[in-house]
Amino acid sequence: MNLQERYIQVHRKLEGRREVVRGRLPALLTVERELNEPRYASLPALIQAMKAPITVWGKDDLEVDPSRIGLKGSPTSVKRMFAPPQREGGEILPGSPREAALALVKKLVESNILSG
Repeated sequence: MNLQERYIQVHRKLEGRREVVRGRLPALLTVERELNEPRYASLPALIQAMKAPITVWGKDDLEVDPSRIGLKGSPTSVKRMFAPPQREGGEILPGSPREAALALVKKLVESNILSG
């Protein structure tokens, strides 16, 4: 990575080979799950993390124009909200769980979804 010239150079894994890719910054990189093996924190580290103070910042702590934060300052606006249409159909099978399961299997066999 070269911040002065604003580029990044990475190695891309392909089938049977690697490719060197160079791109301009800012850039978004994605990685495979196998890149790293996660490890569990030690018990002392977990206890230390639980006791660590958490700094909470509010709008007054930030040096930012108030018109650019919060609901009014958000670049995203909700144009319309709606509930999806209620699905029709479906059936509640009565009886005990065993009776309902038997009734379900019978209906699936009658509909040729399962073979009897």
